[in-house]
Amino acid sequence: MNKASLAQRYAKALCALVPKDKLDDSREELQSFGRLLGESHEFYNMLNNETLELGVRQRLLDVVLKKLEPPEVIFRFFHLLLRNGRMSLIGAIIEQYEHEIDRRLGRMRGELLAPIEVPIEDVQALEKRLKGLLGADVMLSQRQDKTVLGGFVVRIGDWLFDATVDAELAKAKELLRGVLDSGHDGSPLVLPSRS
Repeated sequence: MNKASLAQRYAKALCALVPKDKLDDSREELQSFGRLLGESHEFYNMLNNETLELGVRQRLLDVVLKKLEPPEVIFRFFHLLLRNGRMSLIGAIIEQYEHEIDRRLGRMRGELLAPIEVPIEDVQALEKRLKGLLGADVMLSQRQDKTVLGGFVVRIGDWLFDATVDAELAKAKELLRGVLDSGHDGSPLVLPSRS
């Protein structure tokens, strides 16, 4: 089984154990632990070093988890990953867990690209409009992109909405091409003179 499939399996299993109203909290717990692993290569390497006795690695994990104080289900989940030698999958599991939470809660995440920072009220209005269009709660993260000329681009999964000046100009060009091509016999277009 490949890494993505394993991560998805663990993420789904954890999602099934966490009460629906605690899913977002549990995501934050996973992310905190993931950040800690990312910042401390020593800690990460020790947890994944199978030449170290499992009991030693479990005690090390307990010391860190005691400081983080995760709920019991998350505590046990980390120990399960450690026992099964899957701690190296934590980044992929967190990513899959986020997707699984959003699926279960009927949410879609996307990205709003614009040349300037869009005011939060406008982002919220856009999220509301997209919810009506897509039939799911939409959560947009913003990213400034100077290559976007006027307007904005929204990406949600495979779906793309391009409301930029470039897109509007391309539509106008296609429309003009269609008008010129329809019923045109190929001879040069002659415009009437103004006289």
